[in-house]
Amino acid sequence: MTDVLLELKSVGATIAGTEILSDISVTVERGQSIGLVGETGSGKSMACRLMSGMIRHVGGSIIRGQIQFEGRDVTQLSEKGWRQLRGSRIGYIAQNSLSSLNPVMTVGSQLREAIHLQRDRALPWSDECQLLEMVEMAQPRSWQIRIRTTFWRHAPTCGHCARHRWAPDLLIADEPTTALDVTIQKEILDLLSRLTASSGMSLVLVSHDLSLVAEVCEHVNVLYAGTTVEFGSVGEVMGSPAHAYTAALLGAMPGSPPPVTGSPQFRERRLTLALGQSGVDLHRDVSLLSRCVASVCRS
Repeated sequence: MTDVLLELKSVGATIAGTEILSDISVTVERGQSIGLVGETGSGKSMACRLMSGMIRHVGGSIIRGQIQFEGRDVTQLSEKGWRQLRGSRIGYIAQNSLSSLNPVMTVGSQLREAIHLQRDRALPWSDECQLLEMVEMAQPRSWQIRIRTTFWRHAPTCGHCARHRWAPDLLIADEPTTALDVTIQKEILDLLSRLTASSGMSLVLVSHDLSLVAEVCEHVNVLYAGTTVEFGSVGEVMGSPAHAYTAALLGAMPGSPPPVTGSPQFRERRLTLALGQSGVDLHRDVSLLSRCVASVCRS
């Protein structure tokens, strides 16, 4: 069995005839933690929708490339087929977890509905409690009674909502710590790390915070204008960025000096990626040309 769980191969997508993703390439191995970073509008959330089969939910369609899950081509998989994967095999935490819950239904009824759709049967109370314990909800048996009866969507905090996902084979977390204070943020990230280590779950973590990605993830993909412009281990990408856009992101971090883009390591990694390990022409990326601070972009 291959170690690759999910792979996006040069995928492009449109919404209402407008191309929003041009060349997204991501490889997620079993038990691996991958970070997706990039500025707002770079395509991170749309890439998450590709991985979870939810691009159609926003009127999108795939126009090129291939998506594989466990070696199986799921690029044109039907909605029914994706539903068999989502939840049981692929978990998805949206940017605003609170908006994922229905305000006129108790949290318990929504949890039971999601479980029933995946397993065609309801879980016993003891199993529900075990799931709550898995995501480290304090006093799970007390929570179990509350969410089954009178606990409504507006009552839990965003931190609670972010915990309401189980441990599938792949968890896609689209900025799960947005709007959380630093203590709850750390709890959520520690929880994701423990679930990954204990269950062998793969993790795709989207964030604007490069330091956060460096703390949680082993590898990182940098997105710009709907394109994967750089990928590699966290140490490689953040220590010796091959693309000027990555260097600019790192240089924008408070208190961090911009990487030296003229260093031998920079040029070596640019050459490595340009020789076929990336679909991006690093020597003349026209979409970045007007913003590039490195002279090598204009050479």
